[in-house]
Amino acid sequence: MANGQGPQGRECKTDAAGETVQGGARQFVNHIEFFLSLSDVKFDLGSLGAAPRPGPAVWRFVTTPHHLRRLHCGMSRALASYEQRFGSIEPAEGSSDG
Repeated sequence: MANGQGPQGRECKTDAAGETVQGGARQFVNHIEFFLSLSDVKFDLGSLGAAPRPGPAVWRFVTTPHHLRRLHCGMSRALASYEQRFGSIEPAEGSSDG
């Protein structure tokens, strides 16, 4: 059901959980890899072993270092807000964050 206009005039939709979704179906991601070069940044996002697909599904998106900085700032704000509301997040097993 449409409920407004998103970026560049694209229609925004509300999913079953009542959250706004722009540009299509939401995908669960439980794996990410980064590939950096001077002019671009590539992310491979994976849904490894997640239902309903039996095998891995991988999506790649590419952006610029400038937009990577914007993404980093936005994610940092989102994480800080989450931790303020719900408490600290433990580092993922096998990761080097925190």
